Amino acid sequence: MIFTILDLKKDEKAEIVRLLPSDLEIKFLEMGFLPGNELKLLQKTAFDATFNVQILGYTIALRKSEASLIEIKKC
Repeated sequence: MIFTILDLKKDEKAEIVRLLPSDLEIKFLEMGFLPGNELKLLQKTAFDATFNVQILGYTIALRKSEASLIEIKKC
């Protein structure tokens, strides 16, 4: 089954499987969203507008449209 960051619950961890093709792919890679890296969902804002994730010790806010481009495997 394929999951994205949208499917995570607060404080749930996941491993990145792949990035879906988009104009943001290079930017994601530069920020550390590499296949195999682990991330943790820290918070979803109201109406799931943004997703705050922790990766490589950093906290990054992603829009819903951006979070949907990152396929994960739940840990």
